[in-house]
This record gives sequence, C-alpha cells and structure tokens, in this order.
Amino acid sequence: MNNDIEYIVEDAARIVIDNISLELKLKLSFEDIIKVLDTEFDYQQQIGLTDDSVELCGYPHPVNEDAMQEYIISECAKVSIHLTQNDIEEILEAEAIYLEKIGLIDDEGMQSFHN
Repeated sequence: MNNDIEYIVEDAARIVIDNISLELKLKLSFEDIIKVLDTEFDYQQQIGLTDDSVELCGYPHPVNEDAMQEYIISECAKVSIHLTQNDIEEILEAEAIYLEKIGLIDDEGMQSFHN
C-alpha cells in the first residue's frame, strides 16, 4: 500500500472536466467542479470517512450515496451551483478516473491517502 498517494483537487478537477459530457462542461466552470469535489470531501469528513490527518482505510467504507449526493447538491446550491443527481453521478464517475490514475482505486478498492 502506497502511503505517498496525494489527492490534489485541481488535478482531479482537470480529469473530471476532460471526462464529463459537453452539456455539463458548458454548465460548470473549473471552479464549480472544485467546489463539488471539495464538498464531497467535506461530506466524507463529516461522516468520519477521512480527514486531513487520518488515512482513508478500509474502503469501501459504507457511504450513503443518496445522502452524499443530496449534501453536495444542497451545499453547492448555496453558492449558486445548481446540480442534479445525474450531474453528481457523472462528476463522481469522472473523479473515479483520477482516483484510479493516482493509484487510490485499484482492483482491491481504495488505498490509503491524505487530502
């Protein structure tokens, strides 16, 4: 297990932008994507999945995907980023490409990382 894996939100956002639909690219800015990804991380911190000092381990950790999506939609709406559940699913699927690329996701699941 590689403990040197680092999740860099700007790099993740670039991969997301490259792998979402044209419709979503036209709807969201680079900064909007960063906000979505940061909000996802905030949710993970709130449920105790990870934080800035604790490794993410034992993944897949049970995450209520619907609750996380609703949280992201609600928090982003507060800053005028209006998303649907389909938008969130598309963004998170694109983020998974980044997670796999940096070695955070493999055939076994999640590896340890720090954000």
